[in-house]
Amino acid sequence: HTHMYCRALLCQRCDVPHDVPMGTLSAFDHRCPICNFQVLLVTNTETGKTHNICPKCFSNPPDGVTSNIMRCFQCADARCKLASGQTGTPIRPCWECGSNMIVKKSDKGFRIACEGHPDCKATIWLPGGNGLRVAPVTPEQFCSVCQSPTPIRIIKLQLKRGAMPPDIPLVMEGCIGGCNRELRELLKDSNSPQLHARMFYRQGPPGVAIHRANAGGGGGGGG
Repeated sequence: HTHMYCRALLCQRCDVPHDVPMGTLSAFDHRCPICNFQVLLVTNTETGKTHNICPKCFSNPPDGVTSNIMRCFQCADARCKLASGQTGTPIRPCWECGSNMIVKKSDKGFRIACEGHPDCKATIWLPGGNGLRVAPVTPEQFCSVCQSPTPIRIIKLQLKRGAMPPDIPLVMEGCIGGCNRELRELLKDSNSPQLHARMFYRQGPPGVAIHRANAGGGGGGGG
């Protein structure tokens, strides 16, 4: 089954079609940790270049992805060895140049980095290293406390057990703008003192825009 530049794989068990890109398809020895689908290797027949996709996530991207399709390298799931991309959703304005800052992943873990890179190197390293999964909260919420030229999105931090000391909650939703004392303290360990002081220069009243998601309820910062 084909349409536009895509075609579809049809599951023989459930009869549900999944769009896939054009090119030569072959099985790749990996399963998507989000949906447990078999990952595919896609080879461009003209250039010979390859990339990986999950048949389900390709046309049904997970929360935090703004495009209609997603290849594995665009994914930001910390559990996946193929995920090396970014969510693409603006999280907050850059304190250096005013551009959007988005979630990116590297071998060291997740960071919120300026889209103006390499000209602007403003970066917030998030705690937990590769034991962290991070994404904007959906439906989207914005901090009602932090003063900024543009809204600051509430993000969800999900840590693997053992990635941080046991007194740190495994799941948190909060503002990265500086209005919450707990999140500011967490970021001290993953950022230099000079950077830590600069990233929060627009901070508002503490303790308002974050709550422990696994505790239920709490002071909300979504606007």
